[in-house]
Amino acid sequence: MSHTGDTAMTTVLMENLTSAEHAVRGDNPPQRILKDISLKMTAGEVWSVSAPKAFEIRLLLEIMGNIRPYESGRCVLVERGMIRRKRRLLRHVFYVGATDMFYGTMTALEHLMLFFPHAPTALGRLNAQACLLEELLAHELGHIALTRIDRLASADKIALALFAATMSDSALVIVNLPEIPPEDRLLPAFSALSRTLRKGGKTLVLGTRDPNLIDAACTHSAFLAGGKILYQGKTETLLNTLDPVLLTLRGTGLDALEARLSPLPPGYSFQRAEDTLHILCRPPEKGDLEMLYKMIAETGIVPTAVEVHRKNAANAFKELLKQHDLQDDLLP
Repeated sequence: MSHTGDTAMTTVLMENLTSAEHAVRGDNPPQRILKDISLKMTAGEVWSVSAPKAFEIRLLLEIMGNIRPYESGRCVLVERGMIRRKRRLLRHVFYVGATDMFYGTMTALEHLMLFFPHAPTALGRLNAQACLLEELLAHELGHIALTRIDRLASADKIALALFAATMSDSALVIVNLPEIPPEDRLLPAFSALSRTLRKGGKTLVLGTRDPNLIDAACTHSAFLAGGKILYQGKTETLLNTLDPVLLTLRGTGLDALEARLSPLPPGYSFQRAEDTLHILCRPPEKGDLEMLYKMIAETGIVPTAVEVHRKNAANAFKELLKQHDLQDDLLP
C-alpha cells in the first residue's frame, strides 16, 4: 500500500468503539468496560496506552490486535477493515501478549536467527550471528545475547520481542503486558528500539502503567479511565499542559524560604517532599520562571539547588485524574 508526500499511513483507526464486556463500578448497574473509544495512530509513531486499571488496557489492545471481538463501532488496522466478531492474529500485526512466546532452551541470539534471512552455509550463519550481535549491542541488549531465554527476566523477554519486531514486516507492533514494568535498567534499550521501529515506518503501541517508559520511549500517549479516553495526542503536549511543577528547590532552610515566598501569586502553590520544595503553577503554560527567580533572590535565602523541573508523565497523569475527580492509582 503506497503513500506519497507527507501523508503517513493510518495504522490504527477506532471510531466510537464499545466493548462487549461489562463491569460493575460502585453502586451503578453493569456498564460497558470501554465506551465510545476513538483513536487514530499513524506510521512512525510510538504510543503508550495507559490507565489506572490494567484490565482496561489489556481489553483495548486485545481488541486492537483482533484477538477479542467488540460490540459496536469501527476498527481498521493498517487501512484494512476488521470483521467485528472474527478473532485471529493478523499477518500485518506483531502482537506480544505473553512472555512465553519463545523457545526457552535457546539463547536469545539463537532464537533471533529464526527471524534472520536464510543463511545456507556455516559461514553465512556465522556472519548473520555477528550482525545480530552487533545490532543487539547497538540497542543496549548485549547482556541477553548468550543467555537462555528461560533465564531472562520478563522485562528482558519483552525487549527481545521488540527486537524481533524490528526484523519483521509487520506495520503495527502491539505490546500488551501492562502488568510487567520494563525496569529502569532497560529504559535505554526500549528507547533505542522505539527509534528503530519509528525509522522503519512501523507503529508501536505499548500497553503500560509505567510513566518512566512513556517519558523514555513514547511520542504519543493515550490515557483512559472509567472506560473512556481522557487524553490522546503527543506526549510532549501532555507533559507541557498537565505537569504543574515548574521549579524544584533543594537544600536546607526550605521552611524559611517557603514562609518568605508566601503567599504566592494566584495559580501558584507549594509541594513539599523531605528536603525538596516544588513550586507548581496551574495551568502550567502560564508559569513565569523569571518572576519566581526574582522572588527567590529577594528572600536572601540561597537553596543548595534551584532546578527547572523536567516534565514527566507521572505528574501529568496525576493531574489528569485530579481534573476528572478520579482516584490516583496509576502509580504504586
